[in-house]
Amino acid sequence: MKKLRFEEFQEGILTLLQATSVKGKIYHDFSIQNGKVRFKRSGKSTYEYIDLDELYSLYCKVDRPTNTQARAYVTGRVQSPAVSIINALSR
Repeated sequence: MKKLRFEEFQEGILTLLQATSVKGKIYHDFSIQNGKVRFKRSGKSTYEYIDLDELYSLYCKVDRPTNTQARAYVTGRVQSPAVSIINALSR
């Protein structure tokens, strides 16, 4: 599978309307600020963040990542949104 360059990866995130987890949870309202992907979980009013470099590293190194695999690359409790974003970009 051909991987997106870093700039294309960022552009892809900014065009996402939503990303859905394998369990049906929805993440939306994506933006990139200060090297972090900002998003909201459906039903929540606060933003959460994923380090953009960590997310891109996961994207580059693991084809079709799982939440368990994401733990090795993405810090914090945002593995499911990270995997959901990558899956949405891969469609």
